[in-house]
Amino acid sequence: MNRLIALNTCAALLALSVGSATGWAGMDFQYDPSYRAASGCVVTGLILGQWALTLGRTVYARKGLAWDRWVTVHHVIGVVMPLAVWAHSPVFGYGLLAALPLSLFGTALLGTQLVSPEGMQRYFKWHVVLAGLTAAMALVHVYMVIAYN
Repeated sequence: MNRLIALNTCAALLALSVGSATGWAGMDFQYDPSYRAASGCVVTGLILGQWALTLGRTVYARKGLAWDRWVTVHHVIGVVMPLAVWAHSPVFGYGLLAALPLSLFGTALLGTQLVSPEGMQRYFKWHVVLAGLTAAMALVHVYMVIAYN
């Protein structure tokens, strides 16, 4: 699962980089306002889902219940997320719209390193920091879209 997350993340990052560098702007339907709204809701839902699982983990840990069954869901969302981001926007934007996907992809790539105790100790805090930045930037982006469109 972690290899698939890394592969999808790198593929989406490469596609966004190539699209931005070559001027390829994706497919026409990706700029339809209805599609952008729907795909943006999907990406936002995936980000919120990841945080709901993370916060749920804290509750489960306090109640002594097993978290392991939800880790798979967290990983599946991690596989889908880079593809959803690319489907939402096929090129990097500027400023926040460049930092947001880079933060998200960094979070995913660091998450693939958390399979060993050494990886957890070394990368977990950075995974959480980037995930927090991703969520904050996503909320700012949603606010800006709603406020200015």
